[in-house]
Amino acid sequence: MTAAAMEAKVMPLRPLNILLVEDNSSDIFLVQSGLERTFPGEFNVTPAHSLEAALPALAKPFDVALLDWTLPGSSDLEALKSLRHAAPQMAIVMLTGHDDEAKALVSLKHGAQDYLVKERADGHLIKRAIRYAIERKHFEDNLTTMANYDGLTGLANRSLFESRLDMALARARRSGDTLGVLFIDLNGFKQINDRMGHEAGDILLKRVAARLRQTLRECDTVARFGGDEFAVLLEGAGSPRNCAIVAQKIIDALAPPVALGQGEATIGASIGIALGAPGIAREELLRNADAAMYRAKESPGSFYHFYTDHMHEETVERLQMEHELTVSIREKTGLCLFYQPKLDLSTGQLAGAEALLRWEHPRRGMLAPAEFMPLLQPSMAVELDGVVVETVCRDIKCWQAAGLKPPQVSVHISGRHWENADMADALLAMLRNAGLHASCLAIEVDELALLHCGSDGFDVLSRVRETGIEVHLDNFGAETSSLKLLTRCPLDAIKIDRQLTADMSSKEQHAILVRALVDLGHQLGMRVVAEGVETERQQQALQSMACDQIQGFVISKPLPAQDFFHWLGNRQHAAS
Repeated sequence: MTAAAMEAKVMPLRPLNILLVEDNSSDIFLVQSGLERTFPGEFNVTPAHSLEAALPALAKPFDVALLDWTLPGSSDLEALKSLRHAAPQMAIVMLTGHDDEAKALVSLKHGAQDYLVKERADGHLIKRAIRYAIERKHFEDNLTTMANYDGLTGLANRSLFESRLDMALARARRSGDTLGVLFIDLNGFKQINDRMGHEAGDILLKRVAARLRQTLRECDTVARFGGDEFAVLLEGAGSPRNCAIVAQKIIDALAPPVALGQGEATIGASIGIALGAPGIAREELLRNADAAMYRAKESPGSFYHFYTDHMHEETVERLQMEHELTVSIREKTGLCLFYQPKLDLSTGQLAGAEALLRWEHPRRGMLAPAEFMPLLQPSMAVELDGVVVETVCRDIKCWQAAGLKPPQVSVHISGRHWENADMADALLAMLRNAGLHASCLAIEVDELALLHCGSDGFDVLSRVRETGIEVHLDNFGAETSSLKLLTRCPLDAIKIDRQLTADMSSKEQHAILVRALVDLGHQLGMRVVAEGVETERQQQALQSMACDQIQGFVISKPLPAQDFFHWLGNRQHAAS
């Protein structure tokens, strides 16, 4: 796309409406005549001699305000802040009496898009400043949208939701009102995503977002927290009865089937409801809604559940059990194995056995895995797998020492274990320590976990099979996707994601965003580096955007240390 075409996409085709806020009549004449005489019919200039006169004029929309830095009765930045607050979508160009870079940077940090020195400003320079200001404002608005809204559904993201919740809680403290927070988790989304593909899953999430918007009031905030989790903030409708009505409306709205390409899917929802009385903290309110949502998921089908104080007691109990289980795994106490035989129907002979884990809880007695495995953190699940395999090996060795011929024993292995590339070696080491052959052991993997197993996980399982340890599929047939950091972190440079760089040539929006990120990084005093640059065309485009640095195949592919040594030496030798 040509530069003219890109400009036309951002700049409206109609005459631009300009608000000129300037107390000096000669300066007003200079700017107004410079635009209207040089570019007749392209600009409509409305002068205002003071901030007080400018604010009422904003009853009609303006594309750009040309704002004098110093106005009678207004401090240096008061007028800028007032115009930005009154017309947040309007671009602003500051007018200064002399070239002062410090003032220019201050004005940019407080919401202006450009600045001009009056004595140097002719019609062409003013037009260029107006054009750049509109483009920059457009890019800034896009970046703000990216920072506050979910890119897939267009709903508020978690950051914006929490910001609005903080303001709602502050209002509730002043008024004494109660507000409601609803946590929504879609039932069966993962199965639909796995069966029909991620594209169908994305379509489903968009349809859900649209139905939520249609069901809720405009004053309600609905957000996507990530994955298939959504949240709703209800102000002015925080009574239990009203929240229950809204929750049921959401369940009813999500009940009809959703068309997804060649097929359709039915989706339900589990909803947790927490009421925010004056004085409650945001984190506690969100935690309560989340806990209520998990209680709702325990009921079949779509259901909503209110948070109660009793659920707090259950949360405390859960944390205590997590601690006790961790201690049992680390100290290898309280855990035991049961064995269930497997029979060969053709011979009637024992074909093997499955090791079944149990936990003898000090207060609750003997517990099956379904009662305690959900308590485990991922790292502890891997550690528990090791304890189980070691125990199985010890038991088999004891049986052999007693003169028995034990069958092959199968052990269920957590999907988390597959992330360990040395899993096969670790299993073999435990067998060797017990003096056992690999054929004594089999591992069982769950179908649901296997559905999410990547190529690395499959490689790990292949290496396990190569050792002689069998791999069994368990439960087969059971199962039918910040900008704020730039201001908060001390940074010297930002690196633009390789996907944005790669798609600049084919996707105009990516090119616009790359240019905006370069602009933003420079305004914040940072270097900008673009990754994944593979072609000279991309390199030239980034150079035209004043990007500071690039890395990618256009320079060199990643090299081993020795190869990089030679590459660097050759490059420096050629330059000398």
